Amino acid sequence: LMGVLGPFERDNARLASAWERVNKCPLGVAAFTTTSFPIDRELTARLLGFEGLVENGYDAIGASDYMIEVTGALANMAVSVSRFAHDLLLWSRAEAGVLRIGDAFVQISSIMPQKRNPVVFEHIRARTGYVIGDAAAVAAIAHSSAFGDTVDVEDPIYTPLARCCDSAQAVLGLLAAVLPTMEFDAELLAARAGHGHITTTALADALVKERGMPFRAAHHVVSRLVKESASSSEEITAARVTAVATEEAGREIDVDDAFVSRSLDPWEMVHARALAGGPAPSATREAAERSWALLAADRLAAQSRRDGLDAAILKRRRLADGVISG
Repeated sequence: LMGVLGPFERDNARLASAWERVNKCPLGVAAFTTTSFPIDRELTARLLGFEGLVENGYDAIGASDYMIEVTGALANMAVSVSRFAHDLLLWSRAEAGVLRIGDAFVQISSIMPQKRNPVVFEHIRARTGYVIGDAAAVAAIAHSSAFGDTVDVEDPIYTPLARCCDSAQAVLGLLAAVLPTMEFDAELLAARAGHGHITTTALADALVKERGMPFRAAHHVVSRLVKESASSSEEITAARVTAVATEEAGREIDVDDAFVSRSLDPWEMVHARALAGGPAPSATREAAERSWALLAADRLAAQSRRDGLDAAILKRRRLADGVISG
C-alpha cells in the first residue's frame, strides 16, 4: 500500500503543476489581436480568479496544449488507480481472501447466495478506461488541426475534455468511498508470509554475511535447495544447507537449525530491511509520516486555490453591486 502512494503523490503533483500553467486568462484578446479599447486584461484576470494572462493573443485562441496537459495528467492518474483497483479486486476474491469491503460496494449473485462480488473495483477499472480514452480523443482531435481559431479545438474537443474530467472525478469518488471500508485479514497474511519460499533470499544473504560466501555462489545454493524442496515437498533443513553450501563453496560451510530458522523467518526478513523505502516497521512509519505531511501540504494548497477563486467571486460581486447601485 505504501508503494501505491508514490504514483498517487506524483499524479497529484502533476495536476497541481498543470494548474499553474492552465489557470491563465485568455480574455481580452478578441479575435486574436486584442483590442483598441482601453481594457485592463490583468484586472479582468484577477476578478475571474486567474493567476495571470495568456499573454499572446494568437496563443490564447489557438493553443490546445493546456487541454492535453490536463487530460494527460488525468490519464496518468487513471492508470495508477486502475492498477491499484485491479490488485484490490484480486485480494478480494475468495481465492485470496485477504480483503473484505463494505456491503454497499459488493453485488450479490442471483443464483449463489454466498457470493459477495466486489464490483466496485470493476466499475473503477472500467471508468478509468473512459478517462484514458477521452484523453486520447482530446489529443487526437488537436493533433490534426491547424494552429489557430479552428472548429476542431472548440466544440468537438470540449465533449471528450469535459467527459474525461467528469469520469476522473467519478473514479476518485468511488475509490475514496470504498477505501475506508477495507478490512485486511492480518492473521491470514501473516500465516502465508513464509509460503512459497519467498524468504529464501534472506537465506542467501545470511550465507554471504555470516559465512563469507560470494552472493553468486549463495544464490546457486539457495536455488538448488528450493528446487529440491519443491520436488520433494520437504522443508529446507540445516543439514541440506550445509551439504549444498559446502559442495558449492569447495570448503566446509556449517549452519545449524537456528541459522536456517532465523534466515527464513518472515518477520526477521522484514525487520532487517530498514533502509529508506524498506518494509521494516521503522522505515514504513517514517515513510507514512512523510506522506501524511505531504498530504497535509497538498490539502492546504488546494484550499488556497479554492479560497482564491472564492475571493475573486466576492470581489466581482462587490464591483458589480457598485455599478448597479450607481
